[in-house]
Amino acid sequence: MTQTLKRSLIILLILALALATILLFLSALLHFKPEMLARHLLRESGDVAALFHPDHRSTDWPAWFQKQQPEWQVVEAALLTPWGEKMNPERVLPEYPRPQLRRDQWMNLNGLWSFNVVSRETEKVEAFPGKILVPFSIEAPLSGVGRPLFAGERLWYQRSFELPDNWDTEHKILLNFGAVDYQAEVFVNNSKVGEHKGGYTPFSFDISAALSESGLNSLVVAVWDPSNADGATQQRGKQHINPANVFYTATSGIWQTVWLEPVASTSISRVNVSTDIADGTAAVTVKFRGNPRG
Repeated sequence: MTQTLKRSLIILLILALALATILLFLSALLHFKPEMLARHLLRESGDVAALFHPDHRSTDWPAWFQKQQPEWQVVEAALLTPWGEKMNPERVLPEYPRPQLRRDQWMNLNGLWSFNVVSRETEKVEAFPGKILVPFSIEAPLSGVGRPLFAGERLWYQRSFELPDNWDTEHKILLNFGAVDYQAEVFVNNSKVGEHKGGYTPFSFDISAALSESGLNSLVVAVWDPSNADGATQQRGKQHINPANVFYTATSGIWQTVWLEPVASTSISRVNVSTDIADGTAAVTVKFRGNPRG
C-alpha cells in the first residue's frame, strides 16, 4: 500500500468520524427537551437541590390522601403496557415466586394494602389512609400512587391476614419478601419480627411466635429509601430522585411478591449448584433450617 493511499484512507476515516459526530449532535438537538435543561439549571440554582437533602419530605401527603379515589386505579402514565392496562388488583402476580423451591401450601399477600407516608423519625403509625397495590413501588403508576419517596420520609404498609385452616399447626410460618427497597422493618401484631437492608435481595422471617391465637393477624412494614439523596451510599444503579437524561425513576418500597408458607421444623432453605465444565460434574449444596440429623 502506497503512502498516498494510506493518507487517503486516514483522511476518509477522519471525515467519517466527523460526520458521525455531527449527525449525533443534530439528533440530540432534534430530541432535546427544554425541561431537561431547566431541571439542570434549577438543580444548580438550588430550587431542586432541596429534594436531595437527607431530611427532605413532602408536605402535601395529607391533602393527597383526601383526594385519592376509594377504588384502585392506575396513575396516568406516558408508557403503559397492555398487561398494565388490564391489571386486576384482586389477582396480582398470582404465580409462585420461587420455582426452585416450590411448596404446595402457600399464601400470596400481593394486592391492595393500606399505607401512610410520614417523617423518617416516626416510630409508630396508627393511621393508614391510603391504598397501594403491592408489589409495585410507590413511584410506579401501577401502585396507584405514582409519587416519589424522599430521604426524610418513611413509607408504612399495613394489611391483615388469616392462615388457612388446613395448614399444619405444628409447622413454622415463614413470611417471605422477594425484595424491598431499601431498608425494611417488619411487624406482626405489633411485634417486630425482623429487619432487612438491601433493595435487591429476598429475605424471610419466622413469624410463628408473633401470630395471634384468634386467627386475624396484622402485618406492618416500614420502609426507608434515601435513593441518591446527599450522603446516601446504597447500591441503586441509575435510580434518581429527580430523573432526567440517562437517569430513571427510583424504586422504593415493596417491589417483589410477598407470601406466607408453612414449613417443618427442619426444612430446606437454599440450594446452591456449582458446576465444573472441565470435569463435566455438578456439586449440589443443600442448606437447612433446623437440624437435618434430627
